Amino acid sequence: MVKQELLDYIKTQKKLGVKEPEIRKALIKAGYEPSEIEEHFNQVKKEVKKLKIETKHLVFMNAAIIVLIIIAYGYLSYDFHSRIAEKDQKLLQTRQELETKIANNKIQTENSIGVLKTNLQKNISNLRIEMETQDRQINTAITTVETESKSRDATLAGGVQALRSESSTELEKLTGQLTEVEGKQVDFTKIIPDVLKSVVTIGEEDGALFNMAGSGVIISVNGQIVTNYHVIDELKNYRVRTHDQEIHKAVLIGYDQTWDIAVLKIADKNYPRLQWADADKLYVGQSVMAIGHPEGLEETVTQGIISNSYRYIQGIDVPFLQTDVAVNGGNSGGPLIDKDGKVVGVMARKFTGSGVEGLGFAIRCDDAQKVIAKILIGS
Repeated sequence: MVKQELLDYIKTQKKLGVKEPEIRKALIKAGYEPSEIEEHFNQVKKEVKKLKIETKHLVFMNAAIIVLIIIAYGYLSYDFHSRIAEKDQKLLQTRQELETKIANNKIQTENSIGVLKTNLQKNISNLRIEMETQDRQINTAITTVETESKSRDATLAGGVQALRSESSTELEKLTGQLTEVEGKQVDFTKIIPDVLKSVVTIGEEDGALFNMAGSGVIISVNGQIVTNYHVIDELKNYRVRTHDQEIHKAVLIGYDQTWDIAVLKIADKNYPRLQWADADKLYVGQSVMAIGHPEGLEETVTQGIISNSYRYIQGIDVPFLQTDVAVNGGNSGGPLIDKDGKVVGVMARKFTGSGVEGLGFAIRCDDAQKVIAKILIGS
């Protein structure tokens, strides 16, 4: 689909003398696809070609009118001289007859010339007025186009300047964050032992067996645990195994299926809780680690970064933190931890398939807190 603002931008740059390759580079940097750029360049060329054709037609029409005037004037002049020659011939033949009628013929001739001259002057005047009217219309159209072009140029220039300013600010912010990450190697080894004490395994008891379903994290001093709804939705009973391998009975406080959040509670209050991170301080490139029990391998720790701090997935109406931390079945419900040992998100899902790597998604800490608060109020 042709975009008028893009056409106007290309026309403006061409008027300013900017070469086509430079215009293309600028549009590609602005995020336009090459095929889209090519389409608009072709459209501009078509419009220029059309304008040239219309100009040629106008020049041809004016030239044709001038030729017609010259032909008419030549014809009238030829007719006039023919009559004079005829009169002279008659004068030679019948001098005496002409002498008696010369006064009348002279008057008639002068009257005829006057009429012809008047008519010719009227035609020339009418033609001049018509041409002046066309010139005024053309000048008015040109002025209108120039005014609209200047207005669009000013608007586009303002938008480009604002975009440059915003991009520059964002780039400086990202550069500062990248510099901070590159200059400061994050070491999680000191906090892992303490964090592990708050990470639990969620499952159910089947006789003497404990069937693991996923992970969870203790978030309050009174034994409240957050996990995913899809971890507990098919359990026949609720059991929580803590880091000391003790299995506790748990009760379901509530859940939110849309956000894939569930809250359990155990009676034992002797286990430490983890605090929530500040969502406003999350940034792309931030180092994080995931702790959980993937594929039955308890207390597995993997490390990576935040790949996108606010990602929507097609078909799901809630946002996620995207991370390249290695996660697998059993990590669901476990915490995503920052360098201070605080929870930045609750692991919820990952993309799988041939050639797919490093696409994990966690429920943001701020969204998780809001959903948990509603569940607790509702209970």
